[in-house]
Amino acid sequence: MEQSSDRGGMIPSGQITNGSGGRFARPLARRSLAMAAACAPAGLVVGAFADSLASPGAARTMWLYGAAAAFATGYVAWRSMVAARPGLFRGAVAGAAVGVVSPAVCSVFISAVEGVQGILAGMPAGPGLLFKSLAIAAGMGVFSLFYAGWATVPAGALLGAVLGVIQKRSRQVRPAREANGPPGLT
Repeated sequence: MEQSSDRGGMIPSGQITNGSGGRFARPLARRSLAMAAACAPAGLVVGAFADSLASPGAARTMWLYGAAAAFATGYVAWRSMVAARPGLFRGAVAGAAVGVVSPAVCSVFISAVEGVQGILAGMPAGPGLLFKSLAIAAGMGVFSLFYAGWATVPAGALLGAVLGVIQKRSRQVRPAREANGPPGLT
């Protein structure tokens, strides 16, 4: 028996279509960055509100941490849950997940930055202190759902649903345009 050299639809090595360097990676990253960019202003607003509740004399940096946490969480949640198959329901669920997780991520960011500042200032540091501060940060993130969750979860769900519908429609329109050729040549 002779084996055929044709490998019947196998992708040649070096041309992975779903890997990190594949042809689908850029649109997924763009879709995810769109959600991250939509979440960052919401995190900024919630952080600014938290800054307004802080005691006088406290550093007013929650807006920055809130925006960074919402951006990072929005990107990761959208990339993992929605980017490949956008839609209304998937977008709303991913957006609500961003609203739930972002306050905890914000607390972890604050804890990490304070830990680095403490190390740079010469304060003692060790693995026990790191785990303790991260546990406290995660607990504060869960607690912050009580004062910020009423705004972050619905806002995230709304942003996710709207962006999911927009991305689904743009995904359906694009193949129709490509099939008809460039505009103006018919």
